[in-house]
Amino acid sequence: MIYKFNDFVFDENNFTAHKGDTELSIEPLVFDLAIYLLKNKERVVTRAEVLEQIWKGRTVSDSTLSNHIKTLRAVIGDDGKKQRCVKTVHGRGYQFIAEVTQVSANKLPNDNSIKHANDNTSWRYPWRFSMLVLAFLSMSYLAIHLISQKNKEAEIDQKFDKSIAVLAFRDMSVLKNQNYFAEGISEEILNLLAKIKELKVISRTSSFSYQGKEKDITIIGKELNVRYLIEGSVRKQGDAIRITVQLIDALDGSHVWSEVYDKQMPDIFALQDEIAQVVSDKLEITLLQDEIPKTAHADPEAYLLYLEASAVFSQHTQEATENAKKLTYQSLEIDANYAPTWNLLSNIHYRETTNLSPAESKLGYQKQRETAEKAIELDPTFASAYASLARIDIHEWKHHSAIKNIDKALELDAGSPNLIAAASDIKFWAGYLDESAILINQAIKSDPLTYINYYNSAIGLYVANKHTEALADIDKYILRQPTSEVARAYRAFILLEQGENEKAHQSSQIERNGYWKFYSQSKTFFSLGKINESDNALNEFISRYGDSDPSSIADIYAYRKDRVNTYKWLDKAIETRDDYLIETIQYPSFSFLYQDKRWQALLNSMGLFESHWLYGAID
Repeated sequence: MIYKFNDFVFDENNFTAHKGDTELSIEPLVFDLAIYLLKNKERVVTRAEVLEQIWKGRTVSDSTLSNHIKTLRAVIGDDGKKQRCVKTVHGRGYQFIAEVTQVSANKLPNDNSIKHANDNTSWRYPWRFSMLVLAFLSMSYLAIHLISQKNKEAEIDQKFDKSIAVLAFRDMSVLKNQNYFAEGISEEILNLLAKIKELKVISRTSSFSYQGKEKDITIIGKELNVRYLIEGSVRKQGDAIRITVQLIDALDGSHVWSEVYDKQMPDIFALQDEIAQVVSDKLEITLLQDEIPKTAHADPEAYLLYLEASAVFSQHTQEATENAKKLTYQSLEIDANYAPTWNLLSNIHYRETTNLSPAESKLGYQKQRETAEKAIELDPTFASAYASLARIDIHEWKHHSAIKNIDKALELDAGSPNLIAAASDIKFWAGYLDESAILINQAIKSDPLTYINYYNSAIGLYVANKHTEALADIDKYILRQPTSEVARAYRAFILLEQGENEKAHQSSQIERNGYWKFYSQSKTFFSLGKINESDNALNEFISRYGDSDPSSIADIYAYRKDRVNTYKWLDKAIETRDDYLIETIQYPSFSFLYQDKRWQALLNSMGLFESHWLYGAID
């Protein structure tokens, strides 16, 4: 198909673009983007749709799409202010709005240009000629279809052949007191492999979930949907280390490669690099010199303390967090130049900051930022530290900086399921629901046993008014995490949006955490017409959490359609810079305010992106 607009001609079949008689130089992706917008000029195409169709679901930053739109506009003499051809529809996507004429590239030339040879007799038997053409076209279509199908299957097989999971290494020490070290070694190898772009690597949470379980290798491979598995063991005595590593084909359980390494503790970093290099060689992945992942080095004693702190921190209790903090400080006293230790300290400060008063939270965020920035100062390529900064930025309403930092993290380590999930959170809080959904689905696909991803997916679907899907995901999370202290409250919120008020109240009754119980029951009692009970739950919630969580109280009043009190608590949330307002403000309960001028002023005061979906909800 040929598309004509203004002085431009875009030829889809020949992959060319002209302005008048001049052929334009245009990048392939920009050309594909132009054709897709031209093909769909009658409607708005979402950012998520463009990412899926043009980048085929690959993880790309939000700025990448914006830059390609900017480049396309420059090529066709448009810009972001005039938007005469490509219009940005805030909160939704893009639309090609210039007048376009379409001409079929297969249109036959006129009769005057056709010359028949005198000896050409095909015109005598037109039906026979037509049948031959039809048969030729049918065979051609069939051949093309079969080739395309085989290519697609080969592409899928190739991706599967480049998929791997690293199981937790076993502690083979005599006293069985080196489990944190064995886990740490396997996680470091996992992180190195995740940096190889061609390789799909399952995250720690899913891979390590098989620890201590006697399960057939082929079954683990099927459950994780990977071709290869790495398993091993560690025996440590003093500085002496013996590490056994095996690369296994999960299709049949056969060993592709195995090795036993006898090393000293100072050699551990070079050994991790060597293992990652051997695995990439065995999987026939060719790496350029600058693509070969390398482990950052640290003092061996400090490194052991870091691994122990990481293992303790993963226990998710207050006592564990305090102990992890002590171990981290001990590590830094020995070696203050190891970036991962500083980033771990930033994560510890983040966990400590949760549910603090606004003043305490501000101090906590300052500590988080300083330690994450220290990690980046020591290692500018350390992706996780940029993700830590992005999380701090978004809670401090520094939206542009948050997107910049999370995009940098993905640029440095696009294969990490943990970073992909973190990016989904940041995009959600920034108001990019479509991009967030793509990322969380990608995280779930590559990390199926990290159940918190189902919870986060459910929240995004709840905000997007996709309540059936939201309920399905929150139920998946509850099934796998039955002791969760928040999921049943959100399940109640979703059910309320479906009009299932009695079921919603039953879910809130099961909620054990005081915060979430009072929060959800303030709504569910109200939905059942039990106003006194609702008032009691709300008053209790305000007395306990009014200083720290004004945005949640605003949400309760919004559910009641109480405009005065909703704005009262929203104003307080703005005044105290309630960091969770960026999420709460997106909840469906606030939709009755969308046409208020005061509502738009409130959004403006939060410094949200103009492309935030909430702006698109305003007529």
